[in-house]
Formats: sequence, structure tokens, C-alpha cells
Amino acid sequence: MKEFNQTLLLLIRIFDYLNNTFEKYGLEAVKDITDPSLEDLEDTLSKINTILPSEAGNAKQAILLAQSLISTLKSENIDELSFKAQMKSILNTNIHKIGEL
Repeated sequence: MKEFNQTLLLLIRIFDYLNNTFEKYGLEAVKDITDPSLEDLEDTLSKINTILPSEAGNAKQAILLAQSLISTLKSENIDELSFKAQMKSILNTNIHKIGEL
């Protein structure tokens, strides 16, 4: 359970980082993230997804939404309102509830 909680905390920090970067600096800053890069974030999310048990439905759903969002960011086919709506969908998956098992 400790590893699961640590994994969820990492996932929450990733989403908070993306959301805070957007809120403070806008969409262009999120697109230009270099540390970690969008590719690094995508890779990290994939690794987290394989670690999480199947019962971690909310977290897995949030990862899928985030991967979709990152793909959209990489294609540069997104505007501020769309990004904000997609981030809201991710944050509304209730992954902030540690210990959903």
C-alpha cells in the first residue's frame, strides 16, 4: 500500500505541476516544458500506469486523459479553453483521494 500511495502522490504532483504551470504562465509555457519534457512526462505516466493495480480506476483514468492531453499538446492542436477543460477533467477523476483501493 505504501508503494501505491507514493505512486499516486507522484501522479498528483505531475498533474499539479502541469496545472500550476498553465495557471501561472499559460499554454505556451506548458508546451515549452523542458524539464521534464512532454515526452518525459508521457514516459513517466506510462510507467506509473503499469505499476498501478487494476483497482486504481480513477488514477488509470486520469493517466489516460493526461496522455491524450500530452498528445494534443505535442500536435499543437489545442487552445487555452480546451486545455483548461481537459485539465479539469483530469483533476475531476478524484485521484487526489489517496487510498482509493
